[in-house]
Amino acid sequence: MLFLVDEDVPSSVVEFLAARGHRLCLVTEVLMPGSPDALVARWADESASTILTCNGRHFIPLLSRASRDGPRKFRRARLVVVPQVRSRERLADFVDLIELEDARRQRNGDQRVLIEVRDTTVRILR
Repeated sequence: MLFLVDEDVPSSVVEFLAARGHRLCLVTEVLMPGSPDALVARWADESASTILTCNGRHFIPLLSRASRDGPRKFRRARLVVVPQVRSRERLADFVDLIELEDARRQRNGDQRVLIEVRDTTVRILR
């Protein structure tokens, strides 16, 4: 998977995903710091990557199929939201599920998947 890593993600999460063989691109390497969410989502969509963030609840309405622009926009962008506290540990708990769901979605025309890892649960939003 290609992850577009938001500015708020701890380096321990980046190191964990790199060790698993994922490709990672920092938002600050491809866009200006503080870029609007819509620009980040567009970059993720054009590169068919997964936005990884700790504060991504604002991305959910933007990328959701239920959003006003959802059916037409951002069909290839994906989102994984991890908690700021213990983010590496929580991601490690659910990384197999995230990878499996991503692989499954890649076989569909609308590839987007929104995954929210919380302190005690994980939610997959469509």
